[in-house]
Amino acid sequence: MNGLEALQQKIGVTPDILKLDIEGEEYKVVDHLELPKCLMVEFHGERESEYVTYLQGRYKEAFKSGHDYLFI
Repeated sequence: MNGLEALQQKIGVTPDILKLDIEGEEYKVVDHLELPKCLMVEFHGERESEYVTYLQGRYKEAFKSGHDYLFI
């Protein structure tokens, strides 16, 4: 269990907004996360397109600049 999962379990809710800028570890978090209503994420590495496609299936992509995304 990562720190975010532990926090979600402790407080009993999923946050409405989550911003991830964790230098390549975002994939591990997205893989095990109960996704919030709004997700801001900066992707690093070659799996970016795979994860963007996955998130586009769950969210509307509201903003993109370089490797920074906002999904709502």
